Amino acid sequence: MTSFSQQVTTVVIENTLIKTQPILKVHNLGITLHRDGLPIQLLKGVGFTLESGSTLGILGESGCGKSLLAKALVSIFPPESTVMGEILFCPGDKEEIDLITLDISALRGIRGKRIGIMFQDTLSSMNPVLTCGRQIFDALPEAQRKDHKVGKNRVVELLDFVGLVNPKRIIETYPHELSGGMIQRVALAAALAGNPDILIVDEPTTALDVISQVELIETLMGLKKEMELSVIVISHDIKMVEGWVDMLMVMYSGKIVEYGKSKDVLISPSHPYTKALLKTAESYERGRKPISIPGDPPSTLFRPSGCNFHPRCDFMKEKCSQEEPQISETKLGGFVRCFYPIE
Repeated sequence: MTSFSQQVTTVVIENTLIKTQPILKVHNLGITLHRDGLPIQLLKGVGFTLESGSTLGILGESGCGKSLLAKALVSIFPPESTVMGEILFCPGDKEEIDLITLDISALRGIRGKRIGIMFQDTLSSMNPVLTCGRQIFDALPEAQRKDHKVGKNRVVELLDFVGLVNPKRIIETYPHELSGGMIQRVALAAALAGNPDILIVDEPTTALDVISQVELIETLMGLKKEMELSVIVISHDIKMVEGWVDMLMVMYSGKIVEYGKSKDVLISPSHPYTKALLKTAESYERGRKPISIPGDPPSTLFRPSGCNFHPRCDFMKEKCSQEEPQISETKLGGFVRCFYPIE
């Protein structure tokens, strides 16, 4: 199956065809879990390109495969799973590297170094018996760790860099001693410690109050520009990604259902699922009774035939329940997986 990234080689900006330099290319990524002799497909045909210096938003409901994809991009796969496809890291200073084929030793030079990741549950992802400063210190490049004074100064710089007050005190604290907003920033400092080319942030504003959410997003936007990062931000919240991601990818049931420039997808969605997500978000914003998408996302064990979204779709026709739609190009130059895209 042809992936989105194999079809998209250029980006159209203001009607001018501009060639871009990719930093990450994912081709036809599939992950199948094997339990009790049964294959359970978690991701299927996932493909995209992250351009150097750009921000890609990955959007979808809980359980659609977003966090699984985030971990897969740094070669963290579920036990007893089979992986197919390619995850090509394109650093520019050397040939493309397929992360799927690397052994653990080679991955150590990329995971947490060239590609930094801030996991969804930041408190659970941190070691409760090590101070915050020690955990950031351990993520520093070897050259900085060799000189303890240099390394400690760098940790202080990073904590200050992500907007934490009194970083010298923070380095002596343990994760459970900090608020949700503070621990998010500590985790962000750890993700940046290796001076990465790519930063992946998974649901960065979960469990934060509105003010902390805004402050964290502003911090991420500033860091992206100052450090010249390429960013992948994963969220279920449309309003969180709106306005600061360049490209937007919408996932449903382990597949990409829509992919394109953020402003095009948000203003003129082509997939009924994207439109339903926008309608739900708008209902919350207006302060009225929230509008939800009818039904529930399918489980990985019992996916419906044809288009997986058809039982919840307002535009469903007989063909949708019988055949699986393939990728097609939208009128605005994006891509959609739908037999009857919205015009």
